[in-house]
Amino acid sequence: MRGLMKKLIIIPILAVLVSCGGGGTTSPELQTLQSLSTPPVSGSSPIYGTKVIDGYVEGANVFVDFNYNLTQDEGEPSGTFNADTNEYEFLESEFSAVNNFTTNCGLNRPRVAEVPVGAWDSTRGYVNDAYSMMYFPHDNGTGKANVTPFTTILVTAINQLLPSGISVADGCGTSANDVAESIKQDVNNFLYNLEQNFNINRYYFYDDFIASG
Repeated sequence: MRGLMKKLIIIPILAVLVSCGGGGTTSPELQTLQSLSTPPVSGSSPIYGTKVIDGYVEGANVFVDFNYNLTQDEGEPSGTFNADTNEYEFLESEFSAVNNFTTNCGLNRPRVAEVPVGAWDSTRGYVNDAYSMMYFPHDNGTGKANVTPFTTILVTAINQLLPSGISVADGCGTSANDVAESIKQDVNNFLYNLEQNFNINRYYFYDDFIASG
């Protein structure tokens, strides 16, 4: 882990080089980074199981960001924490504010975890300083997601693509879908270049590093 962290420290500096210096290279499909899972379609079944990991964090505010402003707006519900799985879960019926909502649309949107003072971290105890972490979808994403410091680093690769002016209601519309595809491609290229040029395994960015040890 110490060697990995040394590599990750240089990522913000390298981000411009690897994300802008790809020369139009199309990278191969990402490996399956998480266990395959089919998102439930029932309005009463939990969807988008999301772990917030520093240790496992309970007490965070987790939401799916449909308009890419990395801020929770009206119509973007908060997930409910499941202590049995350490996951924040949502119900399909909670996304009624989004026109033409589908579970696949939500899979292709960022997830944001706002960790307040007083939240419980399973390895560090109570949180003393508030912070936020983010998850950005990748080609082989599933209903599950791990929001970690590693996935948060990826904002460096897509920051210039974050749009303005998309409403939550239009979060599954044509413009939002175009942004989603552009962001996924940039994340894909970013991870591919890191892997090829700096030997940083892309799996680290999406792993539940507590469960995997």
